[in-house]
Amino acid sequence: MFYPFKKIKVSSIFLVLIGQVLAVGFLLWLMAGWVFPFTTDSMVYISTAENIVRFKGLLFTNFFVRPPFPDVLPLSIWPPGYPISIAVLKWMGVNEYAAALILPRLCCLFLPFLFWGIFRRLIAENIALFASGMCSLTFSVLSSSVFVWSDTPYLSLCLLVLMMTFDIIEKKTSVHWSVILLAGVLSGVAFLIRYIGISLIASIGICLIIGFMIRAMTFKDLMRMICFYGLGVCLPVVPYIVRNLVVFGTVSAYSYHVSKAVFLSNLVVVVRLYFQGLSSMVFGKGSFTWIIVAFMIVSVGWFLGRARDLIKESPTKFIYIALLLVYFFSQSVLLIYYRSEALIPGNPDIDGRLMMQLSWILLGGAIFAVHAGLKGRYGEKGIKVFIFFLVLSFVLIQVFTAVEFYKTQTKIKVLSRKISQYFPARGIPADYVIVSNVPEITNYFAKRDVRAIDNYTPGDLLYNLGPYRKFVVFLVKGAGQLSPAWQYADEWRKPGNYKLAYLDQEVDLLVPLVKVSVRQIHP
Repeated sequence: MFYPFKKIKVSSIFLVLIGQVLAVGFLLWLMAGWVFPFTTDSMVYISTAENIVRFKGLLFTNFFVRPPFPDVLPLSIWPPGYPISIAVLKWMGVNEYAAALILPRLCCLFLPFLFWGIFRRLIAENIALFASGMCSLTFSVLSSSVFVWSDTPYLSLCLLVLMMTFDIIEKKTSVHWSVILLAGVLSGVAFLIRYIGISLIASIGICLIIGFMIRAMTFKDLMRMICFYGLGVCLPVVPYIVRNLVVFGTVSAYSYHVSKAVFLSNLVVVVRLYFQGLSSMVFGKGSFTWIIVAFMIVSVGWFLGRARDLIKESPTKFIYIALLLVYFFSQSVLLIYYRSEALIPGNPDIDGRLMMQLSWILLGGAIFAVHAGLKGRYGEKGIKVFIFFLVLSFVLIQVFTAVEFYKTQTKIKVLSRKISQYFPARGIPADYVIVSNVPEITNYFAKRDVRAIDNYTPGDLLYNLGPYRKFVVFLVKGAGQLSPAWQYADEWRKPGNYKLAYLDQEVDLLVPLVKVSVRQIHP
């Protein structure tokens, strides 16, 4: 199927891509049986979508005990694009939980076509098909698509916009203004799905200017593209900015106040783990970090060294490569800066969810480089070795990654089954607040708002829920962060006398849920 010396017809290309889609779909279905797909982010997305459907605006349920805010909060840290998409499907009659699951999985099924649409402009079609399958079947892409997360929709939109931009640059004046406008709108939507999408918008603007500088387009073409593209970006983004100004008094809905010392200490750790993350995505081991660094230096050096020749041979192809490189590095810089500012020193949390937005460029470049090197040195025999080695390595990497993934997810899946069996959702009155150390799982089975205990003490809980609130506490031992005070909560006698409902994972014992009587608490 991937034999590179046979000329592939259009019908064959379509069949290969359909085969890749079926492989992606099968693996998504297989993985779905092992995971509980809802997390804290998922809860926020879904609750925001529910408020949008009810025409209440960009509000989400307050899933947090502290600080003592109302039951709903204005959406700030989480971008609104994914919740709006869920709300659209909800208006069409799709259950919000099903809609939240459909979107990332459906976007994942389009990835083989989108990757191929990008790669075919840069490398031979048969190798582009091979690269599209490899990138689509990367385990982090598949795992992110199983969860209710915005990563795969964002990746799909970025690929679609890049593909449209390639067409716009190639056709120039012959492309209709509506196509340029649509590319801008989709770029704005990508930004609303993940704020780091600003790097996509900036990269396209920079590369349009590069196209003018190398005389691949006239000044008139440049202004036409920038104006319509910029207008398209503004259509979805400006209303959100205006909303932030009205609600928060600032363009940015949230900000971090981190000292310079903390930022610098974070920066060193984040940069190191960033390269380790890229290495893990492409090679499967963080120990290959220096190989990744070397590959990036050689790739950029090769591009700069051959810049003049590339401009003479194919100015549009030069812009394509420049666009991908600028996009890669601009998004990398923004990612490193954001993680350095936002996170606790020494815990930057650079994982596959973040790397999947960038690693496909590295993986595609690696496939092209190895293929070109082997073809030049060994000819037809080298190509066969190349394909065999890549497929074998790719499968092994995915297997080892999957084993680690399933170890964690199996525990969560078992836990969710126990909670679904024991949680007395119908027995809790509507005016009671449910509080749990596993709110994302409890929320799904309760189908109502659940507050997170996190690591707060029983006293914090009583104070922050307010003096007149009635609530029940659902604790799962060994899951979620808990203050040591909860271990002795049955003997705890402060304002409000209650017992705890908890699920003991070892003996499957559910202590009967007792309604809480909370006395008035004065600060």
